[in-house]
Amino acid sequence: MKAKSILATLLLLVAGLQTAQAQRVVLKFQNGNAVQYNVTELRDIQFVEITAIDGHEYIDLGLPSGTLWATTNIGAENPEDYGYYYSWGETQTKDDYTANNYVYGNPIFGSGLTKYNADDGLMELLPEDDAATANWGSNWQMPSAAQCDELLCEDYTTVTPITNQEGKKGYLITSKINGNSIFLPLPGYMLDELYDAETSGCYYSRTQHSRYASDACVLYAYYSSKKNYVKLSSLNRNIGGSVRPVRYQETSYQWPVRSIELSETELSLAPSVTKQLSANVLPEYAVNKALAWESNDETVATVDETGIVTAVKPGTCTITCRATDGSGVSAECQVTVAFEYVDLGLPSGTLWAKCNVGANTQTEYGDYFAWGETKPKDVYDWTTYQYCNNSSDSQLTKYTSNELGYNGWGDDLEELLPEDDAATYNWGEGWRTPSREQFEELLNSEYTTCSLTTRNGVYGLLVRSNVNSNYIFLPAAGYYGYAGETVQYWSRNVLADVQYCNMAWFLGVIQDQIHMEYSYRCMGRSIRPVKEKYEYVEIGGLKWATMNVGATTVAGSYKTCSGDYFAWGETEPRYETITRTGANEATFTWKDGYAQGYSEDSYSNPPITLDAYNDAATANWGSSWRTPTHDEFFALFEACSGSNSDQQIPVKLTEPVTSGGIYWLEATQTFEPKYTGVVGVLFVSASDITKRVFFPVCGTINNTALYDGGKFCRYWSLPPDDRDGPYNCYLNSAYVYPSSWLFRPYYGHPVRPVSE
Repeated sequence: MKAKSILATLLLLVAGLQTAQAQRVVLKFQNGNAVQYNVTELRDIQFVEITAIDGHEYIDLGLPSGTLWATTNIGAENPEDYGYYYSWGETQTKDDYTANNYVYGNPIFGSGLTKYNADDGLMELLPEDDAATANWGSNWQMPSAAQCDELLCEDYTTVTPITNQEGKKGYLITSKINGNSIFLPLPGYMLDELYDAETSGCYYSRTQHSRYASDACVLYAYYSSKKNYVKLSSLNRNIGGSVRPVRYQETSYQWPVRSIELSETELSLAPSVTKQLSANVLPEYAVNKALAWESNDETVATVDETGIVTAVKPGTCTITCRATDGSGVSAECQVTVAFEYVDLGLPSGTLWAKCNVGANTQTEYGDYFAWGETKPKDVYDWTTYQYCNNSSDSQLTKYTSNELGYNGWGDDLEELLPEDDAATYNWGEGWRTPSREQFEELLNSEYTTCSLTTRNGVYGLLVRSNVNSNYIFLPAAGYYGYAGETVQYWSRNVLADVQYCNMAWFLGVIQDQIHMEYSYRCMGRSIRPVKEKYEYVEIGGLKWATMNVGATTVAGSYKTCSGDYFAWGETEPRYETITRTGANEATFTWKDGYAQGYSEDSYSNPPITLDAYNDAATANWGSSWRTPTHDEFFALFEACSGSNSDQQIPVKLTEPVTSGGIYWLEATQTFEPKYTGVVGVLFVSASDITKRVFFPVCGTINNTALYDGGKFCRYWSLPPDDRDGPYNCYLNSAYVYPSSWLFRPYYGHPVRPVSE
């Protein structure tokens, strides 16, 4: 009746507090201790019946395995008491817990252990060596590592630090299944004396550590003002630790897989390359560790039953490793398949592929293509040439730059369009057949050293960078039907001559002479693709980079697309993309300029002009890139809007882009998915709406703080020809315009490079 009376009183109290201002209920005990609870967090109040066997109480936490946990440690009378200490595998307490008096030999030297060692293969304590069984009887045993792990699983329990449980600190472990709980005090550990009581607790399991013979698995609890946790850990076997018994019972419970750790979570592979993925299944005691592997796009990459990934073609896919025990646990690896390239440090930033189209290694010849065709074939002459209506070259149908028309017709195309480029067609967007200029740069002795040599028994041209010592090897693929004799590789340029538009330029090594040659377009030659180090869009006759200096993506998040912020005339950022520190007036490189006739708040021209030495675009991206000028920003606006007004009003994007213009994009827009995730301005060429360049509105840096991200932004620009000093381009939702001189040049702004 007393319990019912207390329950009724508490329920009435809680109900009353729902309308009162009080937020806590305090339970006071006869010994003077008290426990407080937040009323708003109370769901109900229960009196739990604690059962006992052999005189020892236990609690059912509703755990899947059915494990029943004792309410006290061995040797303790109450849940808050520390109890006795035992070395692992010993059943009696002692005065000192050292490596020298450990019953099974010195555990510091694992090879000297006399039991539970590599020879006997015993990984769990036998009943006669189990302190719980020896002291409490055959109905009890020390918990296994699996049972300890289950006790801490957040799916089943909540672990709460308690600072005053009958005057003791510890952890309350409460079941999410039935609300029952047990309390683990912090009894420290024993050596020659007691250490770290009220700070830590070491509860032995009956399981030896799988990697270290000198250690056993323990339930380790730690508490301090800075951090607190309970976790499965390890402890040297001779140290005196506590024991919290569990009720022994036969069970057919199948310990499930809790997690899978893959050796790689991201992979970048070239086509045809394989990579072994390995999986670590946790916990180690999971009964069924069988795994199933699958790819969500086998046209990009496949995976076999052992985790071997094979790249197929360029693209991205997800490899999933899934547990087969019904737990639903899985892990993923993102796979990107792309062709490998080499950065030779060339001024243009051109990246050269490691192998030819159709090859998998640098020494393979690969496929042969007629100039402007995208597929290999068996016969290479004018009768099979795609752009010829005759058995000779007298009736070419494309790429005829004859000023009078080639046989009455001409299109003035001097360079392969992407749809006719074998590199683009076979390797994907971003790859091109090299231009004549790119070949000439590759052969320039100022940048590279060329030599004819043999690699893996294959004769060819070795081109090694004078800048970074990287190299590419061009095997002597010759031309179709005559492989292995000469080095010949198509460029993407037709011969711009009124008499010879039936020919195209190629790299040739003939009689040990390395130079550019031209030959009939119908012949079959190899192609070594190239790609730009920095992607660009050509609008208004100027190449605009698609990303800021320091950025890694076009959009997606400000962290990846904003890039670095620079003070005027500085080439190194002083701060990270998101956490800005150290950029302020006092450390501005050019602050001494204020002494030369202008003040901070004036609009006078500072006596500086950017050159290659102090241009952030040039210094970070190479000599072919620079900061755009004020007039070039103006030209960009005009090329997109068709208006020659310097101040333009962006149109808020509410549907897919169908015409040229200047658009304001919100972070949540989905009409242009490539630019989703950040606020910014999209410039679309009026003459070709496929040409687009996006500027994220990524704010500005003043002192150490980032301001106005997503509202407005200024991009540094070079001044007009007749002016000096820091100019900028201003972007916001109301208007965009190539701004005038910025009177605070120490502010941090992004830089968008351009190239001619």
